[in-house]
Amino acid sequence: MAKVLIADDSEIMRKSLTVILTEAGHTVAAEAVNGLQACMEFEKSRPDLVIMDVDMPFFSGLDALRTIMKRNPMTNVVMLSSQSCSSVICETINAGAKALVIKPFYVQELMGAVNHALQYECDLKQASIDNIYRTIEGF
Repeated sequence: MAKVLIADDSEIMRKSLTVILTEAGHTVAAEAVNGLQACMEFEKSRPDLVIMDVDMPFFSGLDALRTIMKRNPMTNVVMLSSQSCSSVICETINAGAKALVIKPFYVQELMGAVNHALQYECDLKQASIDNIYRTIEGF
């Protein structure tokens, strides 16, 4: 299973994600409370997957995503956000995230995104954006 870096400013969210991922057989290699720490932990732990909140203090998750993708464009990243506006969706996918999960989420949604990110190495940006738009239109 995958070695994961979790980056979220909420301790409760980090603990919840750790429980979910551990129960699914993954290993949490590192945690970060902001985007800058996420970039540093990424360099140290070299995870297979990064799960990161878009909105974090000091250095946003989106800024960290861009930095991480510049260093290693093949990184598997799942972004989390409480915002479902199209600009956030487009920015995260265009910056290289494999998926965006809107908070609050069901465990199945998160694990679907995790499995998608780990399974597909090809460029799925447009397909991901189209799928997200279909999901939002259903609300």
